[in-house]
Amino acid sequence: MDVGQVERLCRETLAQPDRHAALRFLSQALPSLEAALPGLNNEGLLALHELQHGVPARTDWPAARRRAERALGARDRDLLRALGFRVEHLDNLTSLLRSGDRRTALAVSLRDTESPEAGTERFNGLSPITYGLKKADDENLPWVILVQGDRLRLYATAVEAGVGRRGRTETYVECQPALLSDDHLPYLWLLFSAEALAPDGSLRQVLQESQRFAGDLAERLRERIYEQVVPALAQGVSAARRAAATGCDDPGQTYEMALIVLFRLLFIAYAEDRDLLPYRHNDAYRRRSLKQKAQEQATCVEQEKPIAAGDSHRREFELLCEAVAAGNTEWGVPGYDGGLFTGDPDVSPSGAAIPRVYWKPFLDETYRKIRDFENCLGELVGRPVSLERLDSTAIETAEKQIISLAGTDRTTEQTFDTFRSLL
Repeated sequence: MDVGQVERLCRETLAQPDRHAALRFLSQALPSLEAALPGLNNEGLLALHELQHGVPARTDWPAARRRAERALGARDRDLLRALGFRVEHLDNLTSLLRSGDRRTALAVSLRDTESPEAGTERFNGLSPITYGLKKADDENLPWVILVQGDRLRLYATAVEAGVGRRGRTETYVECQPALLSDDHLPYLWLLFSAEALAPDGSLRQVLQESQRFAGDLAERLRERIYEQVVPALAQGVSAARRAAATGCDDPGQTYEMALIVLFRLLFIAYAEDRDLLPYRHNDAYRRRSLKQKAQEQATCVEQEKPIAAGDSHRREFELLCEAVAAGNTEWGVPGYDGGLFTGDPDVSPSGAAIPRVYWKPFLDETYRKIRDFENCLGELVGRPVSLERLDSTAIETAEKQIISLAGTDRTTEQTFDTFRSLL
């Protein structure tokens, strides 16, 4: 943390109405300081890669910092004015934000005790964001800004505006200036100011670059999965089945078994990245996590160390799959009630037939790609799925992504049917 960040954090803590509110604020703020961009929370609206690398490379980055500094310390409507908006009363709950003569956005002011997603009597039983989006639709406004103290949350009213392909109430970017480092202050101006929300403003440009990056990401992921990972997995499963003398090495079942291994890897990698598995919060799980294993394997490759012989990698991955399937209280993992990890032949014959494979020839290569998969899945799937319940909307989203990744040939149709039956 830099000095300015510490000062802003302390000032915001002392500004809370009582010690309970101060403790509540700190309990939410301190964990976020470990994020890649403290003070900035992107939920599917923009590409994280573009935020981390593209936006700081903009030519207006230094000027945006100077302008953002003038807004520090402001709260609620004063913060909106400091960002260049003219605030006009619209009704008892909302305000119209103008940039010059242009109607730019709808603002909804929240009290300290209110949540953007929870229904309240003040909003006629609706959540503030649901009310705000409906009002913005009526006023034909492209953006909704929720403001709560020094916290800003920006939503697009257009359907599927973000790269994450989530619902409108789940797609936003949020900023709390008190938690921004000095180096990251330009984000406040480039994403939330009146200039940024102009039709040709910086936010629109960042959104366009995010969509371009997500498209390129899908292409790279498709190539890596179907040209590198799947063939290696299929070859390894085939070799293991022959070595184990499990009978006829049916190519169709071998391919299906390889896909099950692949989807298990992707499922766990995505769940760890989206905090659906307790990688960040449980030390026992973190030591055994797929991310930790991927980092260890990547380090070995970078340092040109030989990968350990034997089946230790296979056994570690098997234990991880068992924990996801049945749950593990020590690791803080809830049981996943789904077919992807089952060993029951009545539910998934191919899943039950996966042998005790000697993983080294192909799983080590897969581990080295897990970190790339995490970022790809976060951009492509977009919507976090609870391990405790995989609902129909999430299944539908996953199906669409697999179709878009794979194309339309016969092999792909079989792959998709297998994936759908597993879900």
